[in-house]
Amino acid sequence: MALTVKENGGSRVAPMEAGTYPARCVGVIDLGVQYNEKWDKRQEKLRLIFEFPTERMELDGGDKPRWLSKKYTASLNEKAELYRDLCAWRGVPFTPEELNGFDMRKLLGAPCMVCVVNHERNGNTYTDITAISRAMKGMEVPPLENEALLFDMDGDVEEAKAVFEKLPQWMRDEVARSDTWQALWKEGAAGGGFAEPEDGGGPLPF
Repeated sequence: MALTVKENGGSRVAPMEAGTYPARCVGVIDLGVQYNEKWDKRQEKLRLIFEFPTERMELDGGDKPRWLSKKYTASLNEKAELYRDLCAWRGVPFTPEELNGFDMRKLLGAPCMVCVVNHERNGNTYTDITAISRAMKGMEVPPLENEALLFDMDGDVEEAKAVFEKLPQWMRDEVARSDTWQALWKEGAAGGGFAEPEDGGGPLPF
């Protein structure tokens, strides 16, 4: 997908308190074409990652902002959740020209307000993003503390490889399940695209 549009093995992080928080987009991750069991069809998917400057955690011996992410179908159809969230975030509707090809890279570093709630799944409490909106007028959202991540399997192969190694293992596994990744891995085995990933890279603060 051109970006124009399990929990990992470690200890779990305590859920955030339900509420609305200032945040910035720190990652746009191409998940490729994934099989949707609910609708029995394949769809292009992506994941947006948000950094919460006011919510902190200890990671690798340092104080880090919390990260949360949300998975979307890569569609700007008016019924799509991505369309709804981006309209609320921008505060203005999309123009017909933008609907023909909106560059998701524009989201990186952009401030917003993110509404989160806690849900019980499989005996554990998870914090989920339910809504995204424009930052309140006059609110200063601190800049990103971490490097912004752009993973695009249709972009430069070397750049994509470098970003892939920075993703948490569960997200790499998610990418690897896609038809897009499988095609690139086969190409890589023949000397073209991605090679088989190695373990490592360390967890991100999700």
